[in-house]
Amino acid sequence: MGYYKYTEEEWHNITNANCVDVALALGYQIDEKRSDKKALHIKNNGGLYVWRDGTGWYQHSTNERGNAVDLVQRTLCCGYKPALDYINDNILKHERAYGNPRPLPEFTAQSEDTKRAGFVLPKKAPPIRVYAYLIKSRGISQEIVKAMVTEGNLYQSKNGGNCCFIGRDKDGNPAYCTQRGTGPKPYRGEITGSIKKYGFTMTGSSDKLYVFEAPIDAMSHATLVSISGKSWSADTRLAMGGCYLPALEQHLTDYPDKYREIYVCTDNDEAGETIANKIAETFSDKYTVKRRVSFAKDWNEDLQQIRKIAEKTEVLKNAMDAYYRGEGLQKMPEASQEQAE
Repeated sequence: MGYYKYTEEEWHNITNANCVDVALALGYQIDEKRSDKKALHIKNNGGLYVWRDGTGWYQHSTNERGNAVDLVQRTLCCGYKPALDYINDNILKHERAYGNPRPLPEFTAQSEDTKRAGFVLPKKAPPIRVYAYLIKSRGISQEIVKAMVTEGNLYQSKNGGNCCFIGRDKDGNPAYCTQRGTGPKPYRGEITGSIKKYGFTMTGSSDKLYVFEAPIDAMSHATLVSISGKSWSADTRLAMGGCYLPALEQHLTDYPDKYREIYVCTDNDEAGETIANKIAETFSDKYTVKRRVSFAKDWNEDLQQIRKIAEKTEVLKNAMDAYYRGEGLQKMPEASQEQAE
Protein backbone atom coordinates (compact mmCIF):
# COMPACT_ATOMS: atom_id res chain seq x y z
CA MET A 1 0.00 0.00 0.00
CA GLY A 2 3.10 2.19 0.00
CA TYR A 3 3.51 5.23 2.18
CA TYR A 4 0.11 6.77 1.29
CA LYS A 5 0.58 10.57 1.41
CA TYR A 6 3.51 10.41 3.80
CA THR A 7 7.25 10.31 3.20
CA GLU A 8 9.06 7.10 4.06
CA GLU A 9 10.32 8.65 7.29
CA GLU A 10 6.87 9.91 8.30
CA TRP A 11 5.31 6.54 7.51
CA HIS A 12 7.98 4.79 9.58
CA ASN A 13 7.27 7.08 12.54
CA ILE A 14 3.53 6.48 12.29
CA THR A 15 3.72 2.71 12.02
CA ASN A 16 6.16 2.61 14.93
CA ALA A 17 4.17 4.96 17.15
CA ASN A 18 4.07 4.17 20.84
CA CYS A 19 1.10 1.86 21.46
CA VAL A 20 0.62 3.16 25.00
CA ASP A 21 0.17 6.71 23.70
CA VAL A 22 -2.19 5.45 21.02
CA ALA A 23 -4.25 3.42 23.50
CA LEU A 24 -4.65 6.43 25.80
CA ALA A 25 -5.61 8.67 22.88
CA LEU A 26 -8.28 6.14 21.88
CA GLY A 27 -9.83 6.39 25.33
CA TYR A 28 -8.68 3.09 26.79
CA GLN A 29 -8.20 2.90 30.55
CA ILE A 30 -5.26 1.05 32.09
CA ASP A 31 -5.71 -1.25 35.07
CA GLU A 32 -2.37 -1.12 36.84
CA LYS A 33 -3.43 -3.77 39.36
CA ARG A 34 -3.74 -6.39 36.61
CA SER A 35 -0.66 -5.22 34.75
CA ASP A 36 2.82 -6.70 35.06
CA LYS A 37 6.39 -5.61 34.38
CA LYS A 38 6.07 -6.14 30.63
CA ALA A 39 2.46 -5.30 29.78
CA LEU A 40 -0.32 -2.92 30.77
CA HIS A 41 -3.81 -4.40 31.13
CA ILE A 42 -6.65 -2.51 29.41
CA LYS A 43 -9.90 -2.43 31.37
CA ASN A 44 -13.07 -4.11 30.07
CA ASN A 45 -11.66 -5.28 26.76
CA GLY A 46 -11.39 -9.06 26.84
CA GLY A 47 -7.81 -9.42 28.03
CA LEU A 48 -6.28 -6.64 25.95
CA TYR A 49 -2.69 -5.81 26.90
CA VAL A 50 -0.28 -3.15 25.60
CA TRP A 51 3.46 -3.67 26.01
CA ARG A 52 4.95 -1.11 28.40
CA ASP A 53 7.66 -0.23 25.89
CA GLY A 54 4.95 0.71 23.39
CA THR A 55 6.02 -1.74 20.68
CA GLY A 56 2.70 -3.57 20.32
CA TRP A 57 -0.39 -5.10 21.88
CA TYR A 58 -1.96 -8.50 22.39
CA GLN A 59 -5.49 -9.73 23.12
CA HIS A 60 -5.86 -13.03 24.96
CA SER A 61 -9.51 -13.66 24.07
CA THR A 62 -8.91 -13.58 20.29
CA ASN A 63 -5.14 -14.18 20.05
CA GLU A 64 -4.88 -10.97 18.02
CA ARG A 65 -1.73 -8.87 18.13
CA GLY A 66 -0.25 -5.98 16.19
CA ASN A 67 1.25 -2.52 16.14
CA ALA A 68 -0.24 0.92 16.73
CA VAL A 69 -1.89 1.08 13.30
CA ASP A 70 -3.57 -2.28 13.87
CA LEU A 71 -4.87 -1.08 17.24
CA VAL A 72 -6.46 2.00 15.67
CA GLN A 73 -8.04 -0.05 12.88
CA ARG A 74 -9.42 -2.56 15.37
CA THR A 75 -10.77 0.09 17.73
CA LEU A 76 -12.25 2.57 15.27
CA CYS A 77 -13.25 -0.04 12.66
CA CYS A 78 -11.50 1.97 9.99
CA GLY A 79 -9.16 1.27 7.11
CA TYR A 80 -5.39 1.46 6.92
CA LYS A 81 -5.15 5.03 5.60
CA PRO A 82 -7.54 6.58 8.16
CA ALA A 83 -5.57 4.78 10.87
CA LEU A 84 -2.34 6.39 9.63
CA ASP A 85 -4.04 9.79 9.65
CA TYR A 86 -5.38 9.23 13.18
CA ILE A 87 -1.94 8.48 14.59
CA ASN A 88 -0.32 11.35 12.74
CA ASP A 89 -2.97 13.87 13.81
CA ASN A 90 -3.57 12.68 17.38
CA ILE A 91 -0.14 11.38 18.45
CA LEU A 92 2.75 12.58 16.34
CA LYS A 93 1.58 16.17 15.99
CA HIS A 94 1.46 16.41 19.77
CA GLU A 95 5.02 15.10 19.95
CA ARG A 96 6.21 17.63 17.38
CA ALA A 97 4.40 20.43 19.19
CA TYR A 98 5.92 19.66 22.58
CA GLY A 99 9.30 18.44 21.40
CA ASN A 100 9.10 14.88 22.72
CA PRO A 101 6.62 12.07 23.31
CA ARG A 102 4.18 12.38 26.20
CA PRO A 103 5.49 10.53 29.26
CA LEU A 104 3.70 7.43 30.46
CA PRO A 105 1.41 8.61 33.28
CA GLU A 106 1.81 7.32 36.79
CA PHE A 107 -1.08 4.92 37.32
CA THR A 108 -1.76 5.51 40.99
CA ALA A 109 -4.99 5.78 42.93
CA GLN A 110 -6.68 9.14 42.40
CA SER A 111 -9.24 10.99 44.42
CA GLU A 112 -12.62 11.61 42.80
CA ASP A 113 -11.85 15.33 42.60
CA THR A 114 -8.68 14.57 40.65
CA LYS A 115 -10.55 12.22 38.33
CA ARG A 116 -13.28 14.79 37.72
CA ALA A 117 -10.69 17.43 36.90
CA GLY A 118 -9.34 15.24 34.09
CA PHE A 119 -12.76 14.26 32.74
CA VAL A 120 -13.40 15.58 29.22
CA LEU A 121 -16.25 14.28 27.08
CA PRO A 122 -15.45 13.33 23.48
CA LYS A 123 -16.42 15.88 20.84
CA LYS A 124 -19.84 15.37 19.31
CA ALA A 125 -20.86 14.51 15.76
CA PRO A 126 -24.29 14.07 14.12
CA PRO A 127 -25.64 10.74 15.49
CA ILE A 128 -26.01 9.03 12.12
CA ARG A 129 -23.98 5.94 13.02
CA VAL A 130 -25.49 5.82 16.51
CA TYR A 131 -29.00 5.63 15.09
CA ALA A 132 -28.01 3.05 12.47
CA TYR A 133 -26.18 0.86 14.97
CA LEU A 134 -28.66 0.92 17.84
CA ILE A 135 -31.81 0.69 15.70
CA LYS A 136 -30.76 -1.54 12.80
CA SER A 137 -28.01 -3.65 14.36
CA ARG A 138 -29.25 -3.89 17.94
CA GLY A 139 -33.01 -3.66 17.33
CA ILE A 140 -33.71 -0.86 19.81
CA SER A 141 -36.79 1.31 19.31
CA GLN A 142 -36.19 4.48 17.32
CA GLU A 143 -38.35 6.38 19.81
CA ILE A 144 -36.13 5.30 22.69
CA VAL A 145 -32.86 6.08 20.92
CA LYS A 146 -34.20 9.51 19.95
CA ALA A 147 -35.31 10.18 23.53
CA MET A 148 -31.85 9.38 24.90
CA VAL A 149 -30.19 11.60 22.27
CA THR A 150 -32.64 14.43 22.98
CA GLU A 151 -31.95 14.19 26.72
CA GLY A 152 -28.22 14.44 26.04
CA ASN A 153 -27.41 11.08 27.63
CA LEU A 154 -26.43 9.53 24.29
CA TYR A 155 -24.50 10.98 21.37
CA GLN A 156 -21.97 10.10 18.68
CA SER A 157 -18.28 10.85 19.15
CA LYS A 158 -16.52 12.82 16.44
CA ASN A 159 -13.50 10.51 16.51
CA GLY A 160 -14.51 6.95 15.73
CA GLY A 161 -18.26 7.46 15.50
CA ASN A 162 -18.82 5.63 18.80
CA CYS A 163 -21.95 5.62 20.94
CA CYS A 164 -21.26 7.75 24.01
CA PHE A 165 -23.46 6.88 26.99
CA ILE A 166 -23.40 9.55 29.70
CA GLY A 167 -23.86 9.15 33.44
CA ARG A 168 -24.70 12.22 35.53
CA ASP A 169 -24.43 13.15 39.18
CA LYS A 170 -27.52 14.19 41.16
CA ASP A 171 -27.07 17.79 39.98
CA GLY A 172 -27.24 16.71 36.35
CA ASN A 173 -23.56 17.22 35.59
CA PRO A 174 -21.87 14.66 33.30
CA ALA A 175 -19.53 12.55 35.44
CA TYR A 176 -19.16 9.31 33.49
CA CYS A 177 -18.94 8.27 29.85
CA THR A 178 -18.69 4.81 28.37
CA GLN A 179 -18.26 4.30 24.63
CA ARG A 180 -19.47 1.49 22.41
CA GLY A 181 -18.16 1.07 18.88
CA THR A 182 -20.64 1.12 16.01
CA GLY A 183 -18.58 -1.02 13.62
CA PRO A 184 -18.33 -4.80 13.17
CA LYS A 185 -15.47 -5.18 15.64
CA PRO A 186 -16.63 -4.74 19.24
CA TYR A 187 -15.14 -1.83 21.16
CA ARG A 188 -15.92 -0.78 24.71
CA GLY A 189 -14.12 1.78 26.79
CA GLU A 190 -14.66 4.36 29.49
CA ILE A 191 -13.42 7.92 29.13
CA THR A 192 -10.43 8.78 31.31
CA GLY A 193 -11.51 10.52 34.50
CA SER A 194 -14.98 9.00 34.54
CA ILE A 195 -16.48 8.41 37.95
CA LYS A 196 -17.92 4.97 37.40
CA LYS A 197 -20.44 5.10 40.25
CA TYR A 198 -22.55 7.57 38.24
CA GLY A 199 -24.12 5.14 35.77
CA PHE A 200 -26.12 5.75 32.60
CA THR A 201 -29.73 6.28 33.68
CA MET A 202 -33.09 6.28 31.91
CA THR A 203 -35.15 8.30 34.38
CA GLY A 204 -38.80 7.51 35.11
CA SER A 205 -41.30 8.77 37.67
CA SER A 206 -42.47 5.49 39.27
CA ASP A 207 -41.15 3.85 42.44
CA LYS A 208 -39.59 0.98 40.46
CA LEU A 209 -35.89 0.78 39.60
CA TYR A 210 -34.59 -1.69 37.01
CA VAL A 211 -30.87 -2.46 37.21
CA PHE A 212 -28.72 -3.61 34.27
CA GLU A 213 -25.09 -4.14 33.45
CA ALA A 214 -24.96 -2.13 30.21
CA PRO A 215 -26.84 0.82 28.64
CA ILE A 216 -27.78 -1.22 25.56
CA ASP A 217 -29.49 -3.81 27.76
CA ALA A 218 -31.41 -1.07 29.59
CA MET A 219 -32.58 0.36 26.26
CA SER A 220 -33.40 -3.13 24.96
CA HIS A 221 -35.53 -3.87 28.03
CA ALA A 222 -37.35 -0.56 27.52
CA THR A 223 -38.00 -1.59 23.91
CA LEU A 224 -39.47 -4.92 25.03
CA VAL A 225 -41.78 -3.10 27.45
CA SER A 226 -42.86 -0.82 24.61
CA ILE A 227 -43.55 -3.83 22.38
CA SER A 228 -45.74 -5.30 25.11
CA GLY A 229 -47.93 -2.21 24.93
CA LYS A 230 -46.84 -0.60 28.21
CA SER A 231 -45.12 2.71 28.88
CA TRP A 232 -41.36 2.25 28.69
CA SER A 233 -40.69 5.67 30.23
CA ALA A 234 -42.61 5.14 33.47
CA ASP A 235 -39.82 3.32 35.33
CA THR A 236 -36.18 4.19 35.92
CA ARG A 237 -33.40 2.04 34.46
CA LEU A 238 -29.82 2.16 35.69
CA ALA A 239 -26.80 0.64 33.91
CA MET A 240 -24.06 -0.12 36.43
CA GLY A 241 -21.22 -0.35 33.91
CA GLY A 242 -20.89 -4.10 34.46
CA CYS A 243 -21.38 -5.79 37.83
CA TYR A 244 -20.36 -2.63 39.67
CA LEU A 245 -22.40 -2.39 42.86
CA PRO A 246 -21.19 1.14 43.86
CA ALA A 247 -23.19 2.54 40.91
CA LEU A 248 -26.41 1.21 42.44
CA GLU A 249 -25.36 2.31 45.91
CA GLN A 250 -24.70 5.85 44.69
CA HIS A 251 -28.01 6.05 42.82
CA LEU A 252 -29.98 4.96 45.88
CA THR A 253 -28.02 7.43 48.01
CA ASP A 254 -28.87 10.25 45.61
CA TYR A 255 -32.57 9.28 45.50
CA PRO A 256 -33.19 7.83 48.98
CA ASP A 257 -37.00 8.07 49.02
CA LYS A 258 -37.90 7.43 45.40
CA TYR A 259 -38.05 3.63 45.10
CA ARG A 260 -39.94 0.80 46.75
CA GLU A 261 -38.98 -2.01 44.34
CA ILE A 262 -35.69 -2.96 42.70
CA TYR A 263 -35.73 -5.33 39.72
CA VAL A 264 -32.33 -6.87 39.09
CA CYS A 265 -31.94 -7.45 35.34
CA THR A 266 -28.27 -8.37 35.14
CA ASP A 267 -27.05 -10.94 32.59
CA ASN A 268 -28.23 -14.52 32.58
CA ASP A 269 -24.83 -15.92 33.51
CA GLU A 270 -22.77 -16.68 36.59
CA ALA A 271 -21.51 -13.12 37.08
CA GLY A 272 -25.00 -11.70 36.62
CA GLU A 273 -26.45 -14.14 39.13
CA THR A 274 -23.70 -13.42 41.65
CA ILE A 275 -24.27 -9.66 41.61
CA ALA A 276 -28.04 -10.21 41.71
CA ASN A 277 -27.66 -12.22 44.91
CA LYS A 278 -25.37 -9.53 46.32
CA ILE A 279 -27.94 -6.83 45.57
CA ALA A 280 -30.67 -8.87 47.26
CA GLU A 281 -28.49 -9.40 50.35
CA THR A 282 -27.55 -5.72 50.55
CA PHE A 283 -30.87 -3.98 49.91
CA SER A 284 -33.70 -6.38 50.84
CA ASP A 285 -34.04 -4.80 54.28
CA LYS A 286 -35.22 -1.51 52.73
CA TYR A 287 -36.55 -2.46 49.27
CA THR A 288 -38.50 -5.26 47.66
CA VAL A 289 -35.83 -6.86 45.46
CA LYS A 290 -36.87 -9.11 42.58
CA ARG A 291 -34.88 -10.87 39.87
CA ARG A 292 -35.77 -10.53 36.18
CA VAL A 293 -33.79 -12.88 33.95
CA SER A 294 -33.50 -12.56 30.19
CA PHE A 295 -34.34 -15.62 28.14
CA ALA A 296 -30.95 -15.51 26.37
CA LYS A 297 -27.71 -14.22 27.91
CA ASP A 298 -28.90 -10.61 28.03
CA TRP A 299 -31.86 -8.44 27.10
CA ASN A 300 -30.47 -7.32 23.77
CA GLU A 301 -30.06 -10.93 22.66
CA ASP A 302 -33.71 -11.47 23.59
CA LEU A 303 -34.72 -8.43 21.56
CA GLN A 304 -32.72 -9.49 18.51
CA GLN A 305 -34.22 -12.99 18.62
CA ILE A 306 -37.70 -11.49 18.75
CA ARG A 307 -36.91 -9.23 15.80
CA LYS A 308 -35.89 -12.28 13.79
CA ILE A 309 -39.12 -14.10 14.63
CA ALA A 310 -41.07 -10.99 13.66
CA GLU A 311 -39.62 -11.20 10.17
CA LYS A 312 -42.03 -14.12 9.70
CA THR A 313 -44.96 -13.16 11.94
CA GLU A 314 -44.73 -9.44 11.02
CA VAL A 315 -46.16 -8.55 14.45
CA LEU A 316 -43.61 -7.78 17.16
CA LYS A 317 -46.01 -8.41 20.04
CA ASN A 318 -46.89 -11.86 18.67
CA ALA A 319 -43.20 -12.59 18.10
CA MET A 320 -42.38 -11.63 21.69
CA ASP A 321 -45.19 -13.79 23.08
CA ALA A 322 -44.03 -16.75 20.97
CA TYR A 323 -40.43 -16.26 22.03
CA TYR A 324 -41.20 -16.25 25.74
CA ARG A 325 -43.46 -19.27 25.31
CA GLY A 326 -40.45 -21.12 23.95
CA GLU A 327 -41.72 -21.22 20.38
CA GLY A 328 -38.96 -19.07 18.97
CA LEU A 329 -35.41 -19.63 17.85
CA GLN A 330 -34.25 -21.41 20.98
CA LYS A 331 -35.82 -23.76 23.53
CA MET A 332 -37.19 -22.62 26.86
CA PRO A 333 -34.80 -23.53 29.69
CA GLU A 334 -36.05 -25.81 32.43
CA ALA A 335 -36.38 -22.95 34.89
CA SER A 336 -39.13 -20.64 33.65
CA GLN A 337 -38.00 -17.08 33.09
CA GLU A 338 -40.14 -13.99 33.58
CA GLN A 339 -40.23 -11.68 30.59
CA ALA A 340 -39.89 -7.92 30.72
CA GLU A 341 -42.59 -6.21 32.70
